[in-house]
Amino acid sequence: MVYYNVTANGCVNNDSTQLTVFLSPNANINNAPQQLCANAGLVQLIPSQQGGSWYGAGMANPNSGVFDPQLAGTGTAQVVYLISNANCTNSDTVSIVVNALPTVSVSPNTIQQVCAGSTLPLTASGASSYQWLNNGSPISGANTATYAPSTAGSYSVVGVDGNGCSSTSSGVQVNVAPNPVVLQVNAPTVCQGTATAFTQTSAIGQGGLITGYNWDYGDGNTGTGFSSNHVYAAPGSYTAQLIVVSSAGCSDTLTQNVTVHASPVLDSVLVTNACFPNPTNYQAFVSGVTVGSYQWNFGNNALGNGANVTHTYGSAGTYYYQLVVNSTQGCSTVQNGTVVVENQPTAKFLPAAGCTNQPLTLVNTSTGSITGWNWNFTTGTANTQNPAYTFTQPGTYPVTLTVNTAGGCTDSHTELVTIHATPDATYTGTNQGLNLVQFSPSNLVNPGSYLWTFGDGTSSNLSSPLKQYAVSGTYQVCLTISANGCQNTNCQNLEVRDITSIGEANGDGVVFSAYPNPVVDAFNVNIELTSASRVVMKVFDIAGKEIAAVDAGTLSAGTNRLSMSADALGMAEGVYVITLYVEGQPFSLRLVRTK
Repeated sequence: MVYYNVTANGCVNNDSTQLTVFLSPNANINNAPQQLCANAGLVQLIPSQQGGSWYGAGMANPNSGVFDPQLAGTGTAQVVYLISNANCTNSDTVSIVVNALPTVSVSPNTIQQVCAGSTLPLTASGASSYQWLNNGSPISGANTATYAPSTAGSYSVVGVDGNGCSSTSSGVQVNVAPNPVVLQVNAPTVCQGTATAFTQTSAIGQGGLITGYNWDYGDGNTGTGFSSNHVYAAPGSYTAQLIVVSSAGCSDTLTQNVTVHASPVLDSVLVTNACFPNPTNYQAFVSGVTVGSYQWNFGNNALGNGANVTHTYGSAGTYYYQLVVNSTQGCSTVQNGTVVVENQPTAKFLPAAGCTNQPLTLVNTSTGSITGWNWNFTTGTANTQNPAYTFTQPGTYPVTLTVNTAGGCTDSHTELVTIHATPDATYTGTNQGLNLVQFSPSNLVNPGSYLWTFGDGTSSNLSSPLKQYAVSGTYQVCLTISANGCQNTNCQNLEVRDITSIGEANGDGVVFSAYPNPVVDAFNVNIELTSASRVVMKVFDIAGKEIAAVDAGTLSAGTNRLSMSADALGMAEGVYVITLYVEGQPFSLRLVRTK
């Protein structure tokens, strides 16, 4: 029973009615999931009371209560269950979230090829956790984002996202290619400058094909080819390497030590004395190795061995020779050359005699293609063909001439050369009277010949002539002395004067005299000058030798007197000449001293 009371304006009224309440059916859905993955299976929804109808996304049959996530699609699906009885109707609504599946992929995602013994890194993405599969079978322990397969197969990955949804990537085919194998590399020991021949043996299994041969010679150079040749520039030990590559890109490597021996360094070949008919000398200079042998071919079918050899050619001419130098390690160096064999020259000159201090010219009679002359005179040398050489001392000297050709051929010849002393032609001339002069050589030469020319047109062959001149004056007198084929001449000017008269000497502005004359000891020299002049007096003996000199200084104009002592002047008995020099001009007179 239901009652209704109302009051208005103090008035009250009420009413009542009879209500009947019926029991509604139970529409609760008991097992609805909160979320599902898009690839989940069918879900049978169970209500608290059967007999109702199902509505909403994912419900294919309103009567079955089966929820299909794929039919619902991703997102939130609303499912309604409606049930009725005779009097009442009831419903329940649930929301089911259908989560999208993760997009799982593998990179790289094309067919991959890996060489045997190698691995290929694969990377998965699009999920939170992973499980790798090989041909659809899980790989134990392979549950990280990366995996490196080493065997052939189709590799995929199952990825699970944060909602627990999973999906499987498409498969990546991995093929395993066989590796090529380098079985052997051969490189013989060679000599510097000689090509090393590299050979090898290699193979590949399962029908593969080797497409590349790459050589590293170990000296900074590389090459290609099934076999290869390489020239090492320097001796030493090198590590060479061969890398072979298959058509699948697989490779194998093998190294080989290569020994390169030094070749002999032929620095030079010295050829000397290539002078017919003498033996020609050959000398080889080699460095860098220990030499095992020297093999010579002299160009005329003759052979020789050794670093130093000689060979005699049958005639002069140009010949070709060859030298092969072999080291103890078997390396060789070859040199070809030419040698010009000249005829031996002959040194010769004519013997001669000469004089001291006079050039001696020797007559050179040498023969041959001579380019050089070397003279040894014992006291000096010269290098001209016909030298003029001066000896300073007399004697007998060995003189040697050595001649040589452009090719170095030489010959020597020695002769004794006699050098005589050149006469000394100096002399003295002594006034002894009235224009009478006694001439005497400074050094008499015996045997020797003399020729005097007295300057007045006369001559003499005496060694010490006494010459009477007609008048006083100055004459050029020459003496020529000859001895042992040597000759010398000496000329000098001689004043010829009268030393027998006693008197005054007069000249321009000068008069002087001496008294007493003859003198015992003391005597005076009077000098009359027209002007002040510097005066020097000298005393000479009869042979012209200066006995004394008196510097009177500057005397005044007029009469001047000099008092002298014969004893003090060192004058013995005899005839003397007093010479007065007035401003350098001489005036002379004779003075006799007696006891």
